[in-house]
Amino acid sequence: IHDRTGKVAGFGARSLDDSMPKYINTPATPIFDKSRTLYGFHIASDAIRKADEGVIVEGYMDVIAAHEHGYENVVASMGTAVTIDQVRQLRNLATSYILALDEDEAGQEATLRSLESSWRIFNESTRKKSDPLFSAGPVKLKVLSLPEGKDPDEFIRSGNNEWEKVIASAEHVMDYLIPVVAGRFDVRSPGGKGMVVNALAPLFRTMDPFDMEDYLNKLANELESTPEVVRTALQSAPRSKVNARNPKGNDGFRGPADGLSPN
Repeated sequence: IHDRTGKVAGFGARSLDDSMPKYINTPATPIFDKSRTLYGFHIASDAIRKADEGVIVEGYMDVIAAHEHGYENVVASMGTAVTIDQVRQLRNLATSYILALDEDEAGQEATLRSLESSWRIFNESTRKKSDPLFSAGPVKLKVLSLPEGKDPDEFIRSGNNEWEKVIASAEHVMDYLIPVVAGRFDVRSPGGKGMVVNALAPLFRTMDPFDMEDYLNKLANELESTPEVVRTALQSAPRSKVNARNPKGNDGFRGPADGLSPN
């Protein structure tokens, strides 16, 4: 495992069967901190700039397979949700990023945690542009939903342009989040509708007004409500997250990154 400059910082291994843990890394040291390291970054950064798009996967084998087959704009979070420190390394390289994490329950929760940190840092970067006329514009964040049990390396190694096809199917972050978050709560009840709105409000507040109109309609459909009512609810939503982490039927929700799993 190399750091962003290409120097060896640690070592990792992956189980060859179904035994756990799936990955084993060098313990944290002053040189190696997994939460601050993106596997493959030192050889992918130029390709990310050139493609104006980066793909973030979960494991080393996904990155190795991607680079072996010519997809060099791929890095890995090494089995964790993407962290703020990892996003900060990427944010100025491209204007489009795709999260391609496992679609099992643990992977889905990791994806939501990654989306929250990624969205916040990418938008922070956009707001700091001093001259919007010459800036590259807002960063586009997408999610690639892989079939459960399928890893990116399986698509990459299968040939027939399967990887290009699944990459092309990646959804805008809000197209992914709205049904996923709404599906965790009883949206037939006012309380359930309110929890969904509170969870998504921080992301809506950072959106371009023109994009917001489209996603207001989408959220209203999910909640079986009207865009006007949803807009009012979003404006009234608390700016701090509710301190809870509950599934359907309970009384709280901290945000899209917290709430997939019951306590």
